[in-house]
Amino acid sequence: MVFLFVGFLVVVTLLWVIQEKNIYNPSTIFAAMWALVMLLSGIRLNGLVATSNRAYILAFVGVLMFVAGCMFRDNIKICFSKRQRRKAGNYEINYNLLMVLYGFVLVFTTYLASKSIPLILGGVPMKVIRQNYRNVEEGIVISTRLFYSVEIYLVQATEFAAAALLPILITAKKSFKNIVVTLELMLFLTLHIFVTGARSFLLDVVILSFFYILINNSLIDDFRDYFRKIPKIIIVLIGVGAIAMIVFVTQLRKGEDLTMMEETYQYFAIAFPLFDIKLGIMDNTREYTYGLTALNGLLRPVFLALRTIGMDFPKAYARATQLIDDNNIFYYVGSGRGNSFVTVFYYFYMDFGVTGVITGSFIYGYICEAYYRRMLENPNRKNQTLYLLIIIGEVLSFVRLFFSALRYVYSFLVIAIAYKRETGEGLNAEDVN
Repeated sequence: MVFLFVGFLVVVTLLWVIQEKNIYNPSTIFAAMWALVMLLSGIRLNGLVATSNRAYILAFVGVLMFVAGCMFRDNIKICFSKRQRRKAGNYEINYNLLMVLYGFVLVFTTYLASKSIPLILGGVPMKVIRQNYRNVEEGIVISTRLFYSVEIYLVQATEFAAAALLPILITAKKSFKNIVVTLELMLFLTLHIFVTGARSFLLDVVILSFFYILINNSLIDDFRDYFRKIPKIIIVLIGVGAIAMIVFVTQLRKGEDLTMMEETYQYFAIAFPLFDIKLGIMDNTREYTYGLTALNGLLRPVFLALRTIGMDFPKAYARATQLIDDNNIFYYVGSGRGNSFVTVFYYFYMDFGVTGVITGSFIYGYICEAYYRRMLENPNRKNQTLYLLIIIGEVLSFVRLFFSALRYVYSFLVIAIAYKRETGEGLNAEDVN
């Protein structure tokens, strides 16, 4: 059955490529990613445990409903204000604000890295750093509630935003401020790897750069010219250095006897076994969270504000938060242990069960398509950066629903203040080198 679903999703992918004449539309990205994840899970390499047909069916239905949501947005556009209907002008990068923001973030991260890197060099496994760096009680990297708050509410949001901003900054017209901000972002992302043990943001930047070039066709010819001018040895050294960095961090984090190929396979394939396990656990209680899981990232600031004045979290919200935290529990999946990668559909399932998968996927598709259409109608850099955030959420939808994460929601606010409006329409030719 799983291979039948894979074949159907490949057809959906191709149809939307033909329809939109690009590969960066939401339906193509989403259907293609889930075809890949289903295929890798279905072939069950390295002793990966079997996944029930139910989990595959739910995911398949979820993808179809996502596409249906995209189609619905193309035919019915919901506007909540007259301002939404106004055609947006062009936006320029607010370099002054970004220099201050990422200057602070870089200094803060450098301090944390000064605590974590000596531990790593002293033999502490990277996985220990990753599992405990936010544990104030342990104090391995973060030892105060103030530092914990800065890391959670500011640094992680700016990390998501940095991954989306870097492709724009690298291709924007060069200036002193541009170079300073670009270096700040690159150093920040590199150091944060050693603070958190997470490598994904290196790959995120590569993925989003690829899509940004596709979105801006003019950049394709520019990059051909750039690559012709750059000495081949420099390109080779950069490529080797990037690969070596990923391999180095991977080796530091290794906790299982897996090769890099096996670990890469597990990265994509374990989502379905974990989804299946979590479905069984949820079905035993049937205590759904009625929207508080999917909206956790949006609602958390509200409930945190109420908590500061002495009010406790409502029980329903506390349960939703606990269920999200429980996704970090490790489970044996045959080829090793895995956690977190429970899929976007499980987050919808936690809210309303099967109904949640259907309605949640539909709404998610509508939102993604809305950002895509806004970008096509007004191709300024701000809209393109916001859509890059949407893309990374889709690409990593086999992990979780990122809108349930405070850091992802806040990253949209970072992008909102990263640009300031200017006169003129669209993306001008001089905006890129």
